[in-house]
Amino acid sequence: MLFPEGTYTRDRELWPMQARTGAARLALETGAPLLPIATWGGRALWPVGSPVPRPGPGRRVQMLVGEPFTVSMLDGETMHEAALRVTGELMVRITGLLGELRGQQPPTALHDGRTDTHRPEVGRPQPGYRAWKQIS
Repeated sequence: MLFPEGTYTRDRELWPMQARTGAARLALETGAPLLPIATWGGRALWPVGSPVPRPGPGRRVQMLVGEPFTVSMLDGETMHEAALRVTGELMVRITGLLGELRGQQPPTALHDGRTDTHRPEVGRPQPGYRAWKQIS
C-alpha cells in the first residue's frame, strides 16, 4: 500500500495534493494494477504531530475503494511521461472517491505541495520557513 502524496495533505480544504510518481512507476514496471482508495476522518483520529492515535467518540475513518485499473506506456512515451500521466489519472480517481465520501464536488486542480515552505516529507523546513513558535 502506498500513499501517492508521500505525506499528509496540506490543502486548506483537505483535498488530496498532487502526488509523486512512485506508485505509477511500480505499476508501469511490474504490470500490477492500481487500486485507488480514498480515506476521510484520519486527521481527527490521528492528528498531525501526534505520536499516537487519539480514538474517541465521533472519530472514525471512512474508506471508499475504487475499481482496480492496469496501466501501460503509450507509443512514443518515456517512462517519466507515462508516470506523470498515470499519477494524474490515479489522483483524479482518488479525488473523485473522496468527493463521494464527503458529499462534495472535488476541486479541478490539486494543491501542489512542492511549493509549500514547510515540507515534512523531506524531514526539514525549506529555506524561508519560519515556525510559528519562532520569535522574530
